[in-house]
Amino acid sequence: MKKLIVMILYFCLIRSLTAQIIFVDPTHGNDLNSGTKDSPLKNLETAVVKANSLAVDSSPTIKLFPGLYLLHDKIILQRKKRRFAD
Repeated sequence: MKKLIVMILYFCLIRSLTAQIIFVDPTHGNDLNSGTKDSPLKNLETAVVKANSLAVDSSPTIKLFPGLYLLHDKIILQRKKRRFAD
């Protein structure tokens, strides 16, 4: 039973370490920033490109600061599929 609990805690820890949060602020952000809370991106499109380019095992979250977000085109969020060697 202890092993099961340790394995579950380990899995949760690994999931939280691979999760990445991308922050977007249309007022104070800059698309050259890293996308952290203190250095947010400006456009949602840039955040989506960054999220789509992350590793397969990551679980990105895009958090939006309050503001007006104008979209110039549709946004497509893609989850990369894990490839297994044959």
